[in-house]
Amino acid sequence: MSKTHKTKEEIIETYSARVSSKGQVVLPKTLREELAILPGTLISFNVFRNARSKKIRDVKMKKEMNLVELVKSGHFPSPRKNKGVDPVKAREYMEKNYERN
Repeated sequence: MSKTHKTKEEIIETYSARVSSKGQVVLPKTLREELAILPGTLISFNVFRNARSKKIRDVKMKKEMNLVELVKSGHFPSPRKNKGVDPVKAREYMEKNYERN
């Protein structure tokens, strides 16, 4: 079951799920598909507490990305290709012009 709330900046979708006797929750299929959550995907939960009372104020779920997903998403730069620089000449230049610490 889901509810949708719209503001000027965002659309907020709220999903509900029941907790099983084992403490398990099934994520709605639409979320699993949109976030590409497959068996074995790591999910983290951020717990927000009131600083004084230590009571939980909010919990947010986040899918953790693996290295391949990070590179594809643009969050992690892919390796640059050698732009025609001779590695031997580059090393000679570095040894000549820079001191080792």
